[in-house]
Amino acid sequence: MFFTRALASRIDPPPTGTLTVTTVNPGFNKTEIGRSATGIMVWALKLATILLARKPEYGSRTIMWAALAGKPGEVHGRYTSSCQVEEESDVILKRDGPEVEEKLWVRIASSRIALFSS
Repeated sequence: MFFTRALASRIDPPPTGTLTVTTVNPGFNKTEIGRSATGIMVWALKLATILLARKPEYGSRTIMWAALAGKPGEVHGRYTSSCQVEEESDVILKRDGPEVEEKLWVRIASSRIALFSS
């Protein structure tokens, strides 16, 4: 979220801008993400999947909603889950959140500049 907010603050939001930046949480879905698990994790993932996971189609709805149905001005720089904008965690919103966000942005931007200039 720190990176999403930092990037969103540097891009004009719709309708003047043409790009919307958002973080999407598709939720816990029945996929093959745990296929390489071993030992007790195999059984823990199977149990969690049976009890808690939903069909991948439901998770994809949030991704599609953020891309197509969500109002661009409302989702720009925000966290979305279950086809709605959700409040970011307290870690993001606390007093030193913007400072951490800026430090992360500077660090990532400087590493990208070094990568492209070599």
